[in-house]
Amino acid sequence: MPTARKILPALFLPLLLLVPLRADRFKVAIRSGQYYEAHKQFDNALYWYDQALKLRPQDPAVILEERRVRFEAAVAHIEKGRKLAADHRNAEALAEFEKARLIDPTDFVAEQEIEKIKREEAPAVAPGQPVTPAAAQTLQQRLARAAGPVELGPISTTPITLELTNDSRVAYDTVGKLAGLNVVYDPDYRGSRVVLNLQGVTLREALRILNLESTSFYTVVTPNTIFVANDTQAKRNELEQQVIKTFYLKNATDAQDLTQIQGAIRGLLPPPLHMQAVASQMAIVMRDTPDKLAVTQKIIDDLDKAPPEVLVDIQVLQVSRDVARKLGILPPTELSIGLVTPSSTSTNSSGGTTTTTTQPTLNDLRHLNSKDWSVTISQATLDALLTNSQTKAIQTPQLRAVQGQDATLQIGQRIPIATGSFQPGIGGIGINPLVNTQFQYIPVGVNVDLTPWVNGDDVTLKAKVEISSVDSFQTIGGIQQPVIGQRVVNHVIRLREGESNILGGMFSDQTTKNVSGIPFLSAIPGLKWLFSDTSTDHREEEDLIVLTPHILRHLDVTPFNREALDTGTQNNMELRELPPATLASPAPSAQAPAQAIPLPAGPPSLQFAPAQVSAQVGAPFTVALDLNNVTAAYALALQLNYDPRMVEVQNVVNGGFLSNDGQVVAVAHLNDPTTGTTQINASRGANAGGISGSGAVLVITFRAKAAGVTTISVSRVVARNPSGEPIQVGTASATIRIR
Repeated sequence: MPTARKILPALFLPLLLLVPLRADRFKVAIRSGQYYEAHKQFDNALYWYDQALKLRPQDPAVILEERRVRFEAAVAHIEKGRKLAADHRNAEALAEFEKARLIDPTDFVAEQEIEKIKREEAPAVAPGQPVTPAAAQTLQQRLARAAGPVELGPISTTPITLELTNDSRVAYDTVGKLAGLNVVYDPDYRGSRVVLNLQGVTLREALRILNLESTSFYTVVTPNTIFVANDTQAKRNELEQQVIKTFYLKNATDAQDLTQIQGAIRGLLPPPLHMQAVASQMAIVMRDTPDKLAVTQKIIDDLDKAPPEVLVDIQVLQVSRDVARKLGILPPTELSIGLVTPSSTSTNSSGGTTTTTTQPTLNDLRHLNSKDWSVTISQATLDALLTNSQTKAIQTPQLRAVQGQDATLQIGQRIPIATGSFQPGIGGIGINPLVNTQFQYIPVGVNVDLTPWVNGDDVTLKAKVEISSVDSFQTIGGIQQPVIGQRVVNHVIRLREGESNILGGMFSDQTTKNVSGIPFLSAIPGLKWLFSDTSTDHREEEDLIVLTPHILRHLDVTPFNREALDTGTQNNMELRELPPATLASPAPSAQAPAQAIPLPAGPPSLQFAPAQVSAQVGAPFTVALDLNNVTAAYALALQLNYDPRMVEVQNVVNGGFLSNDGQVVAVAHLNDPTTGTTQINASRGANAGGISGSGAVLVITFRAKAAGVTTISVSRVVARNPSGEPIQVGTASATIRIR
């Protein structure tokens, strides 16, 4: 036994020491988690809450904190990953999403973001590449290989001059060669005679004009092939390509928003429309021509906007003052005389006394004297009381509302009001003594109802402000009912951003005066304070409400939303496309630049051939413009200067240098005889490479008008290669002698 008494304390002493040590570790973990959570370092906070949970795994408070911080940590990594993905840093974004999924495996948002990045980085199956039979059998692979709407490839935007009187087929073939397009005709298309005299139009514009002139239209088959047919509704339904697309609305909140946008599309686009709204996904699925889908996209972009939001600062100031004064001497105002009832006292057998009261008889009235009467006089009261109470209440709530949506703020209490009562019977025979009373709760305090509308930088507020309180109580039908005082303002105001509106005028001033005393004596000046008591109650209440709106979010209207689009005619909707700037100089072809002649040494330059010309008045003469020592020339733009009194420009044609390899060259010129200038543009066909060497690039025909000596010159020269990069070229001049 002595040995056991020595061993047991030695065993339990470490356990007793571990209890406070374990408790200290738990407190440290909780405090560390709270510290890191307050500083938004959720990963560190989660670590310390996990440590606390290991120490107390059954503590519900710790379990709740750990789960909440785990959620916050996952959300923080997802937000960081989204910012990285927006900057196209997909690898770093994917790492953040993986951390979020590791922290909270149940977070489906992280799974969605990971799948989204993987889809973006997955290599698409290019057309023409071999596909395994197993993959080809799946719809997913078929969709992966599916192409979007076919569009024409890059076409030169250099203005051309086109004069043509012929069959429309010949016109289509001519424009097609200039644009580098293959033209295929519908078997039912017979063509018609057209007369074209076009100055300074692009190839796309020439095709559009040719469509109108010949009452035809074309569809794009491949990026360099068009299919021409008669412009009839039947042919359009048969040949126009159909595209399907799903438009997801970002800001629609209910089916009504979806229906409004769908109604706008149906009202603006010509029928028939193949469109279906899916309210569960807030989406619109549409199958139609690419032009109709493009217009639908613009309508949705214009209308699917986040509504403006307004934050209204509300300041409520309530001031009440109650002054009560009671002053004066109230003398006895009542005197009563009564008959004293006679009584006798007797002693009983047990030694006690008994008092017996007897009512007087008529015989006793003869013996009444002053001892038989009693007099009662009321008390006199001296009042000198002053009560002064002031109450001041300031409330500054904020109310945030979306445009057109009601927002309500209630500060106060809900007071029960009896609305009715009934007393049910028992089995249709008797009456139940219990009475059932129905109550309705109404809000009492400060009640604010707002509906904001944003008009540019102004805010229109439909406001109802009500301040109510319980003034007193009144018994109605045996039930004590509260009497509620109200002050209500209901109006519509328009304010600037940050402008304050003061709702004043809710002011009440009430004075109550009561006088009690002896008649006539209480009206004598000076003596009335001895014979009367005056009570005065003065009550003032003032309510001041200030509304200040702040626009948190404007309607995001971009310049593209305000832009008007050309959508064709009433029956045929089509978009007239403006060629982008990059199409002015087509991309270089894969083939090597064609070589005209061996390239001599020296910088690129222009030269008239011949440099000196002799001519006769009234006769035409021709001058060639040579482009020397150039590498990979694709297009040339210049200004020709001359004296309009001496000569005039009759025609400008291709000199042959830019078409030495068989490529089509478009030459266009715009003459201004009043200033003596001619703008000239020459460009090789689409998808053609550059050409190097020297040769005649233009042949210009003049007519001599007057005798004398004059000069012609070239200025503002811009030469470009197939990539659109400029080539530095020198200017040139020539002398003309007219006899």
